[in-house]
Amino acid sequence: MLEVFERVLEGVFGLPVEFPCSRNTNNISYGLKILSTTYIIHYNPEIFQDPTSFTIQAYTYLSFGRGPRLCAGHQLAKASTCSLAFRCDMFYNWSFVYPDETVSMVPLPFLSLGMPIKISPKGS
Repeated sequence: MLEVFERVLEGVFGLPVEFPCSRNTNNISYGLKILSTTYIIHYNPEIFQDPTSFTIQAYTYLSFGRGPRLCAGHQLAKASTCSLAFRCDMFYNWSFVYPDETVSMVPLPFLSLGMPIKISPKGS
């Protein structure tokens, strides 16, 4: 169960990257800031066959920095967030106030109502 939380949280810790590359007729010069969102990666049917279903593999696809630019607090941030999410799941019941809330995708995912949730202690 804890491994699932760790994988999901990897999707939270994405960073903008810089790299030189060329694909088709598009040239991306070195130093240009590129923001790669999880939406662009996870909703691409060329990468994930069923982009609207939840798969753990999707959350192992975006790193939180790498090499010499890896955030020094990466492991602490991951452990803290994972611990909080795990404890919330263990001790509280969660439910969406609006389970059919719509998500707009222009240009990034945005929940129309902000995804309010009801939280109550388990066993009550």
